[in-house]
Amino acid sequence: MSLERMVCDSCGAPLEIPASANYVTCQHCGCHLRIHRNEGVHFTHQLENIDERTRRIDGKLNSMSKWREIEALDRKWEMDRQQYLLEDGSIPTEADANGSLFTALLIGSLCILGVIFVSWLFAAGLLLAFVGLGDAMKKLELARTYFMKSRDYEKRRRELLEGANSAQPNPEASHVT
Repeated sequence: MSLERMVCDSCGAPLEIPASANYVTCQHCGCHLRIHRNEGVHFTHQLENIDERTRRIDGKLNSMSKWREIEALDRKWEMDRQQYLLEDGSIPTEADANGSLFTALLIGSLCILGVIFVSWLFAAGLLLAFVGLGDAMKKLELARTYFMKSRDYEKRRRELLEGANSAQPNPEASHVT
């Protein structure tokens, strides 16, 4: 049986390896080694380090994938939320809807007083009251939809954050609510 002389890739100890062996354990440090042979060149490679690096790289890739998912969710929400904002860019609230409703009721009350004095004023006031009532209903629906979508976005973002590796950069990437 012919033996080949090599050096442990981990500790540098001399090794005598059978020519047919593909794997060996260093008697000095206990490292598991893979033997590579190429046209007269022989060398060893630590198996543990390869496995460990592979696991670390896999973990980093999984973490990066989660962060990309979170960033994509944030971008989508930023674009989607624009359709639920009021004309001035503010977030709709029930107070906005209540203010429009109050205006519609005030105009409606004035219409009733207008009937007493002038009938054409009644028609104009009634039209304004319906416009105000429609605006109030629109704002109320907008507020309800915004908060429902916002809640769904926050829930999905929390789920993604739970799956992301906390050691990865961007632990709490800024987001818009």
